[in-house]
Amino acid sequence: EEEAEKDSENVGGEEETERLRLEEEAERLRAEEQEKLELEEKRKEKEQQLKLLAERKELEKKMELDKQQEIERQQEEGRKRFEEMKRFEEMGRAKEEKQRIEAEVIETSKN
Repeated sequence: EEEAEKDSENVGGEEETERLRLEEEAERLRAEEQEKLELEEKRKEKEQQLKLLAERKELEKKMELDKQQEIERQQEEGRKRFEEMKRFEEMGRAKEEKQRIEAEVIETSKN
């Protein structure tokens, strides 16, 4: 009877030990799964940050290109205005020269 009791206690002890081992294993697996989830979340956040950084760089590049094109447009506009002013200036000189020659012709025809 004592041996049956000891065997019963041993079986009960073994079952308790197995139950505790299984609980620890389940807790370890839950912790691993939680860690995997956290790592996946961090990976997604990093991926999103990289995507936003790439978008920002692309936008900055486009803004710089737009700025450069605007500068070139303004320079071309300034060059055209300068050429136009030179043309008007030359036309003015030609008109003055024509008037001077006409005045000379009139003056010489009087004499």
